[in-house]
Amino acid sequence: MTIEKFELEFNLCDTIVEKNKILKDFIESGIDLDSNESKEFISECKYKIEDILEQESIEQDFLINVAIDNGDFSLYDCTESVEQYRKDSTYYVKVVDIADDYRKTGIGETNPLINELINSIKPIYWIVTDDGIGTLKRKNILSENIDFKKHFSKFV
Repeated sequence: MTIEKFELEFNLCDTIVEKNKILKDFIESGIDLDSNESKEFISECKYKIEDILEQESIEQDFLINVAIDNGDFSLYDCTESVEQYRKDSTYYVKVVDIADDYRKTGIGETNPLINELINSIKPIYWIVTDDGIGTLKRKNILSENIDFKKHFSKFV
């Protein structure tokens, strides 16, 4: 792959995942990585990716703050440490219970098979984390094999 072809494909990519894949493919294509031009070019691409990631983090922080202000998240205390969540810490959590939404439509009332399928759908728990005051917030999904109610209780 030539530098020109790579640059064109890199600039046409819409996502970070695509840009990283193109960069990896370019590096693995046998390009002369010892030349200063190649090293500079790869460094530029890595900086572009880092800039995009930083911008996405800032946008995500803004959207999380808007959702918190709109009441989409509720405060929960962590009662028992699990994953990166520490006991006695408070977190904003958004519970997305798709099964409850299906139940409200009445779709499973007449068909036991559909009702059983709906009942097997577990809620999704979005938990907001940050690294302290003045840092950007991130949303994480709690692993499905963790019992949310065992580790968190609604903040009173």
